[in-house]
Amino acid sequence: RGAGRERKRAEAMSGYATCKAVLSGDTVVLMGRAVNGPPPELQLSLAGVMAPKLARGPSSVDEAFAWESREFLRKLVLGKAVQFRSEVTKNSRQYGTVWVQNGSGGAENVSVAVARAGWCAASGEGEEIAAAAAEAREAGRGIHTSDAAAKQQAVRSVKWSVDAGFARERLVGSRKRALVEYVKDGSNYRCMLLPEMIMVSISLAGVRCGRVNRPAAAPESEAPAAEAAGEKKAEPFAEEAKFFVESRLLHREVEVGFASVDKFGNALCTVSHSAGKIAAELVRHGLGRVSEPGLAGVAPAEASQLREAEKQAKQAKVRLWRGYEAPKVPAGVSDREFEAVVVEAISGDQVAVQRWHDEEAKELRLALSSVRAPRMPNPRAGRAGEPWGVEAREALLKLAVGKRCRVKVEYAREIPNGDEKQTRVFASLTLAGGPKAANGAAPASRDVAELLVDAGLLAVVPPRTSEERAERFDELAAAEKRAKAAKAGTHGGKSPPPPAKVADLAGDAKRARAFLPYLKRQKSHKAFVETVFAGSRLKLRFAGENCAVVFSLAACRAPAPASAARPEAEAGGDASRHFARRVLLQRTVEASVEDMDRNGVALGSLGLLDKSGDDPSYETRLLRRGLARLDHRRAANAPNASSELANRFKAWADLEAQARKARLGLWADAANVADFETAASDERAKLAAENGEPREPRRWSARLADIADGARCSLHDVSKTPSPLDAVAAKLRDLAPGPPLDDDRAKKAFRRNATVAALFDGEWCRARVLEHGAAFKLRYLDYGNLESEVAPDRLRPLDPALAALPPAAVDCELAYVAVAPLDDEAGVEAARLLHNLAWDRPLTVFEHATAPDGRKRVVLHLADKPDDDPSLNELLVDAGLARVPSAAKRLAPHSTQGPALLDTLLQTEQRARSSRAGLWRYGDVDYSDDERL
Repeated sequence: RGAGRERKRAEAMSGYATCKAVLSGDTVVLMGRAVNGPPPELQLSLAGVMAPKLARGPSSVDEAFAWESREFLRKLVLGKAVQFRSEVTKNSRQYGTVWVQNGSGGAENVSVAVARAGWCAASGEGEEIAAAAAEAREAGRGIHTSDAAAKQQAVRSVKWSVDAGFARERLVGSRKRALVEYVKDGSNYRCMLLPEMIMVSISLAGVRCGRVNRPAAAPESEAPAAEAAGEKKAEPFAEEAKFFVESRLLHREVEVGFASVDKFGNALCTVSHSAGKIAAELVRHGLGRVSEPGLAGVAPAEASQLREAEKQAKQAKVRLWRGYEAPKVPAGVSDREFEAVVVEAISGDQVAVQRWHDEEAKELRLALSSVRAPRMPNPRAGRAGEPWGVEAREALLKLAVGKRCRVKVEYAREIPNGDEKQTRVFASLTLAGGPKAANGAAPASRDVAELLVDAGLLAVVPPRTSEERAERFDELAAAEKRAKAAKAGTHGGKSPPPPAKVADLAGDAKRARAFLPYLKRQKSHKAFVETVFAGSRLKLRFAGENCAVVFSLAACRAPAPASAARPEAEAGGDASRHFARRVLLQRTVEASVEDMDRNGVALGSLGLLDKSGDDPSYETRLLRRGLARLDHRRAANAPNASSELANRFKAWADLEAQARKARLGLWADAANVADFETAASDERAKLAAENGEPREPRRWSARLADIADGARCSLHDVSKTPSPLDAVAAKLRDLAPGPPLDDDRAKKAFRRNATVAALFDGEWCRARVLEHGAAFKLRYLDYGNLESEVAPDRLRPLDPALAALPPAAVDCELAYVAVAPLDDEAGVEAARLLHNLAWDRPLTVFEHATAPDGRKRVVLHLADKPDDDPSLNELLVDAGLARVPSAAKRLAPHSTQGPALLDTLLQTEQRARSSRAGLWRYGDVDYSDDERL
């Protein structure tokens, strides 16, 4: 029965297989077909023969001809399809017969072949094997030789290990024949160097595969008992990578190129087989990842091949990359590739770009892929810069700012920024440059990062394993090698020359005015634009005068953009600033300084050196796009200036009118058009008043907000939608004031003229402190009313951005009339009459002039009555509660409607005097009372 079971088992262990490995001259490892898993393997010793024993380590020595015996069998069967039959099992080893196809197409018994070649001795009773061994013995083949010297030479002298020093001195840079003796995992092997017989452990240069026997992680409470006991577990696809290499390289002859030795003493090598390079195949099949640190000694072409193989594996999502998602275009980037203009060089490796054909496009901040510049100094943070940081930015500035480039977004990373993280977009920038070829072909493109690396101003940053990198990483690495060889820039071991000293006059009016004569003595200066604050306000550096000043356009004003002090931009402010950054920032311009204001801001005009495609005058470009408004005071004075200046102002006025008509830029909103036209009208009226010319009253709609007395009030302008009051109220609605301040802190925080948040009738309002002490006296900015004895617990500090908003209440006084004060009975009656006539009723306002204290001198009409009905000014005079002061005769001529209205008021006053109404009930009022009135 036992013999039957053994026979059935032997019959089951027969069939066809592939020889995977040859362990010695008489033992092989056979591999079957894979079915839903790894293929079955069988270690089989050849029955009927015995080969010399092969040493496996330094503690043993080869028997004579053991290596030659293994080599014969390896060349005979390794990697070939064979037929086998397992016949018997002894001492846990299986013995059997193996057949391999010979040259004539027949099946040859491998045991007979090795015995006939003289590399194995016969053992057992096989007649065919015994005859073959006898033939070899008679011929003196192999182990049967009688040459004692040959037998002695047939024992190998093996160097079983090498240290890092030996590898660096004797092996790095060489290429050796080797036999792969053991595969630890997909990227780590033990090889026997031939013919030196040196055993070395090598790792694939630039590739890392999963570890087969990695240490188990710290066990969790729910971990299996085996894992808790310390059982080791392979990394994902580590077993597959190991089998992939074993089935192709184990016991094969390869060529090993020793690239380098890492800091741990491991030899990093390239392994080449006649069928190709195993590293590229591992990566292409998703069984390994590219390891950038290991590519240091690899040829650029081979490194590029590995990266391309990894890219293909990622795209195919095979094995290690089965869950890979390609980097998505970051938020704010609509396309991965686009044409752009470089607006600013932020540092040596970061830029701000804007789409080439879209002046209104949002700027995008980009970092150059796979490179790093020396750190820039940051005086505000008190941080010193690294050597060559400023020079790197200057080189990038000269190379790219203002130039058209091709942007290719390659990846994005989360960069720590304090307690938060920000997404930084990395891209390559390619400039078109260089002369055309002789055949008229387009000029070659230039990679910005490569040019700066070549100059020794940027360092190439090798990414971590499988981390995204620049597409042209190999070219960048080659450029860095050239820079190091030439000792360029940071590689020269020298510090850069110190920068030229420049007097920064920003914020120092006294010193700035001392430089004014030097800035005015030339018609124009070459200046560098360091900063853009707004479309018409810049910071310029005058190299010829070694100074930097704040500069503002004298002829036009751009709207204010959003800032920390002003969260909301004026209409067109952001667009104007973006345009200025696009065409001016970090460029050299022609600046003409005409004057300087009391804050040390230089006033003048700008011209662009790049005169292609548009007018070189910067003011012209702004006004044409509706991004600034002309200074009408200067425009009105232009006829008195030189003919050249007058013609320029006339042309600019025409451009402004065209932009306003086309609703461009700041003129896009009709309400904004009305605001700016009102401001322009005020400027013209003020100038006309100074020249003795009458002004046309401005008409607007309003409602009463507060009544101070019979002739003074506060109005809410309701001409615009939303009204100023609604706009302010919407912002105050979200106000979340903190806890009240104690008395001492309140007195310090709420000083005279401070703008605070005050609680009035359950709502938070803006107020200005008029008096402070144990209690406060306030004036509410958006309603015009006063309040005394306000307790400190009703006040809170106000956000500066809210405090900066203009008051919603417009302070006014009735034009050409005067009333008695409120401590007089007639004054109270006048205020009561004004309340009865106008409170909570829509009003039409005709603004005639502005008083010295800033109040608007107005004539009020009820909006629901015809314009030719008597004004409220006339009704007060007709009731005898107001009179026409003598100063009215002096003020009336400054308004086109003033003289006619004055005549009407004087006639009305005469009727009230005749009827003894109001003030006139006791007779005429002495004109000396004008001061009181």
